[in-house]
This record gives sequence, structure tokens and C-alpha cells, in this order.
Amino acid sequence: MLLSISILLLSSCIITDSQTPYRSEISHRFLLLDAGEFSIPAILTLPKGGTACPVVIMEHGTGSQKDEARDVYKMLSLSLADKRIASLRFDFPGCGESSESSLLYDNIEAVRETKIVTEYLSNLKEIDKNRIGLLGWSQGGGDVLLAAGDCDTYKSVATWAGALNCGLFISKEKREEANTTGQTTVEFKWREPFPLSKQWIDQADSMDILEYVSKINAPIASFHGTIDNIVNFSDSEKVQAISIND
Repeated sequence: MLLSISILLLSSCIITDSQTPYRSEISHRFLLLDAGEFSIPAILTLPKGGTACPVVIMEHGTGSQKDEARDVYKMLSLSLADKRIASLRFDFPGCGESSESSLLYDNIEAVRETKIVTEYLSNLKEIDKNRIGLLGWSQGGGDVLLAAGDCDTYKSVATWAGALNCGLFISKEKREEANTTGQTTVEFKWREPFPLSKQWIDQADSMDILEYVSKINAPIASFHGTIDNIVNFSDSEKVQAISIND
């Protein structure tokens, strides 16, 4: 399963058409999953027919949304379905179709929502609950490592420019604002300013993702450009150093 994900990830990197259509031979379920006081918008993509299939849970980065940049998760979901691998991608609070405030979003919340998504998938007859994998982009990469290190449910883990400490991107001025008001905002070129809580910053600073990596029994793949000017390539090197040694 991990090999299939790896090949498909590499091929998806060279596709740039953001108007990827849905194909009729693959089914899509548009979901609102119960997260307690709010719902998680999600899309489950399933190959049609056959026995229960493996599934990949896709997690987006900070300020992004479930289809990710240039619809790359949407495209990947179709490629996986061609290989009889299902996928589920979802919006964290304040992102995409989520109606909640992004101030609810932090590492602990991301892991909680990963567990909610996992439980939903485990109860579907179309899904092989013994073959659930994780894929995360940027902060989502860190989040899937936290989730996989927290339990042994997941049979494969992949990160795409996975970030080990997103707190490094928060300036001194933004930190002072968060300490004073309990929140701040970050700027992105592709969307309006994104509010973040002080808790988001505190968790990013204090959670040792590599410690969680050391607890993961599943194989881990890391995809990362060597000249990435946002997330250091060394983050993936550190993850792989632990994964290989284990």
C-alpha cells in the first residue's frame, strides 16, 4: 500500500490542472461528520465494486483546505481509486467548507478529528479497517505523525513537506500579540488572513513530534523538495532517520 501511495504522489506532483473533473466510474460521498459541537466537512472517494479496500486519510496544511494546493489531493484521490484504494480528505476548523473558527484548530484538535474520521471509516463495509493509511501536507504532515504515534491503527504513513514545528513561522510580534489577546493572524497569498490561537502556537512549540515518530510501527514515507523555502528539508530527514533506525 505504501509503495502505491509513493508512486502516485510522485506522479501527482507534475500535474498542474486545477480543474480536475470527477469521474463517473468512481463514487464520491460528500459528508458532514459529527465532531461533537460541530461537523467536519469531508469527501470520501471510493472505487466501485469489489471487496473492502484500503483507505488513505489525507490531511491538509495550515490555512489550506481538503483539496489542497492546485487540487492535488483531489487528483490523488482519483489516482488512488484507479488502484482500488479509497481516500478521505477533510477540512480542519476555519478551512474550506468548515463553518467553525480557525481558533479551534491546533495539533491536539487535528489528532482528535483524525480519530473521528478513522472511526467513521472503520465502520464502513467498503473499507478494510485493517488497512488504513495517513497522508499529511505541511502541518498536516506533523499531525499525521502525531496521530500515528498515538495509536497503532495505521498501517502506513506518508508526509508531504511535513513540518515538525510550525511555531517557527510565527514572528516575535505575532507571538506578543497572541500572548496579549489570546490570538493572532498569519498571512497567506491564497486566502484572507488566518486567525490562530495562542494554544496553536504553544502546542507547536511544545509537542515533540519526533518522539511520536519513534513510537510508529508502520512504514513512513517522506516527500520533500530539497530547496523548499517554507518547511526545511531537514524536517523530513529527521523523520526518516528515526524511521530507518527503527
